[in-house]
Amino acid sequence: LQELCCDMALVDQENLQEMKEFFMAHCNDGPFIGFDFETTDQLNHPDFLEATTGDVYVDILSSKVTGASFNFGDNLQYTLYLSVDHADTLNLDKSEVVEFLRACDPKKLAVQNAAFEVAVSKLDLEYHIESPVDTQILHCHIDEDCLQGHGLKYLSRHYLDYSQDTYKETLERAGVGNMSELSGVQVLKYGCDDALVTSHLATIFRLE
Repeated sequence: LQELCCDMALVDQENLQEMKEFFMAHCNDGPFIGFDFETTDQLNHPDFLEATTGDVYVDILSSKVTGASFNFGDNLQYTLYLSVDHADTLNLDKSEVVEFLRACDPKKLAVQNAAFEVAVSKLDLEYHIESPVDTQILHCHIDEDCLQGHGLKYLSRHYLDYSQDTYKETLERAGVGNMSELSGVQVLKYGCDDALVTSHLATIFRLE
């Protein structure tokens, strides 16, 4: 059963060609392709941070891609994390993320909160993600009382009985201040997690 189990891999300059060929051959095999960005706020505007009073806050306009994850396969068993701006890593040019996106059937690309993914892709990669499947919207469609929660961490715990690490926990564990200070190896599991969960949630919500 090993070939059906979750397999995560970091993609950098050393293995790019091999991983790209594998992705191009199999990315559209499954029902969905889970996708997620990891970003770093390049501005860290002090007035914005103060106004949030400690709440989770992401400045989309100042977000730069540090990595991108793709979950795919006939059993959604493969997840690749493309490192773009991580410490101590043979990072890829961000144009490689666009190449991977172009290979995806747009009807199968699933994201959590498309407003973020689409905006970041347009602003930082100059690539428009066309009408992805949004698990946040799907959840509200099948659960009219979704105001209780529709964030990915909540959905993961509620529907998959799986507790994901948080952004804050990931940074604190490594003793760093932002995502780009982590190495590709350090961020691998966290970086792959959201894409993996998103494609599985999309599959569940399609069946509802």
